[in-house]
Amino acid sequence: MITLFRRIREKLIASGSVTKYLLYAIGEILLVVIGILIALQVNNWNENRKASDYEQKVLMEIKNAAQSDIDNIHNYLVGYRGAQRKQSYTYFDRVLKGETAHEDSLIEHYGWLLYSDTFQYNSGPYESIKSSGLDKISNDSLRGKLANIYDFTLPRNKELIDWRYGRFEKTVEEHLPALLEDPRTVIIDGEVRIRRPYKMIDFTSNEHFLFVYGEAKSAYYWNEERYISSVNLLRELVSLIDLYLQIEGDQ
Repeated sequence: MITLFRRIREKLIASGSVTKYLLYAIGEILLVVIGILIALQVNNWNENRKASDYEQKVLMEIKNAAQSDIDNIHNYLVGYRGAQRKQSYTYFDRVLKGETAHEDSLIEHYGWLLYSDTFQYNSGPYESIKSSGLDKISNDSLRGKLANIYDFTLPRNKELIDWRYGRFEKTVEEHLPALLEDPRTVIIDGEVRIRRPYKMIDFTSNEHFLFVYGEAKSAYYWNEERYISSVNLLRELVSLIDLYLQIEGDQ
């Protein structure tokens, strides 16, 4: 192609036609400019496609992490563990109303009464895109939602939950010894073990039990609100990502 242009140019110069030569030269420049513009356009298209593919990939990772967190918080912390705790609260409520307590039942229900939960969430995919620049999320609403959830709301909820359970754990540490018998040897499934049974106390008047019980219920129900608010926010995020990816896919 270059050889062909050179031959045409040489013929025009040899013919002595300045006008034809100038027109040819202008046409050749235009062809070069058009070629450059097309190459730039193709390059921009490729870069935009790569950016879009990366954005969709990271958003899917964030969505999958959010759905896993929803499952853990809603089905495990609130669903399973919350249900077990509430059964124990119901049991102790009956005891406070006069129902006779039994050692085996106390072991089970004290277990759910005395221990706290660990609130966790996966911010890895968000931190990954944040480190490379949140501007890679092109949608303003989605970018703002992500920052609000992972930079403020979830960390704040975790901080409050950990603080509330931390306060409860100090209560247990202080009052639990007064609720336990001296250690004794028992045989369980043929094995000799050391156990500290719970005391058969007057639950209605024992200040150690009443304080621990009140703190346990207060801590869980207070934290349950943070669990639920976290789940609702993550569900909103998943819906927003689904909507955005659907719109992007239709374009």
